[in-house]
Amino acid sequence: MKRLRTLLGEDNQQFAAAFVRAHPELEIEQSSSPEYTVYIAEFYHDDPHYFYQLIISDLSYTDEHKREGYEVIRQIRTFDKKVPIILQTGADARDMPEIERLARAAGANYVFSKQDSNGINAAIGEVVRRKRR
Repeated sequence: MKRLRTLLGEDNQQFAAAFVRAHPELEIEQSSSPEYTVYIAEFYHDDPHYFYQLIISDLSYTDEHKREGYEVIRQIRTFDKKVPIILQTGADARDMPEIERLARAAGANYVFSKQDSNGINAAIGEVVRRKRR
């Protein structure tokens, strides 16, 4: 079965490695900077063999106070309105309603805390099922 080509924007190498191990159904390419995430998504956007079928972005690539993930999503949406985007964050649960509001306004399809593996897995499963139809 063909794996879903996925771009993972994540600066934490330990988290990224664990994520890759947990999702064998995805063919994951990792980016550790917001600039490269946007660059590589756009570079492959029009390529029928290598375009990304799912993009997963961290909210904060460098620290808790910078929120580069919103801008990553906004920039990707300028050239790709269709690719499913998941925003994930290690932010405090109290901040999640505001994070979700801002992420959806930027163009995210799904927003999850990194601790919510059930939610992330459900969203990935939904995207995989839609792409295989």
